[in-house]
Amino acid sequence: MSNTSMNKSNEGDDGWQWNANNTKLLVDLYEERYLRFQDPRVRKRSLWLEIVEDMEQAGYKGISADICDRKWRNMRKTYRTSKEAMLKSGRKSVAWPYYDFFEKMHQTEGRPQSSSEKNSDSDETTFNIAVADILAATSESIPSTTTADDLTVTQEQQRQLLILERSRIAAVKELSRRIDESNAIQRDRNDLLREFLTKI
Repeated sequence: MSNTSMNKSNEGDDGWQWNANNTKLLVDLYEERYLRFQDPRVRKRSLWLEIVEDMEQAGYKGISADICDRKWRNMRKTYRTSKEAMLKSGRKSVAWPYYDFFEKMHQTEGRPQSSSEKNSDSDETTFNIAVADILAATSESIPSTTTADDLTVTQEQQRQLLILERSRIAAVKELSRRIDESNAIQRDRNDLLREFLTKI
């Protein structure tokens, strides 16, 4: 990716300046809501407003839903530009730190689904994968070993750890809700099947 592309992705937007820390937080918060962003019944602006609220709680003031949305569109454009450049050059990797995340997201969005895959069981499977990714990303964000220097945790790091922990809790709660819904649907199917068999 060219320096021009990187500079564009970091330019101020309505007085807001993106940096490595708040961009990473934006990606984490989007990933937490990934399935809801894919749901056509959910208003995207309401999700961006949720993200704005979480970022403000993390200490980032002056952010807005429009700024987040434009940043995300720019990041998707950067991903496409990076992918095209990689294919033309024959390189197997790029320096942009979010390329792998957008590549995985692009593959998930572009995967064709049969009608049977759109039922509640496939939704639960997809959600389980998303939860696993969130938990894995959270675990990777926390060092496995602790040194004397690591004990000095900055206030910003504490805020980010709090956001990640909230993401884990939200993911587990959502998983529990999906499982309950799936079990209820299965019970209804079993009841209908038993009722049908008794009438034969």
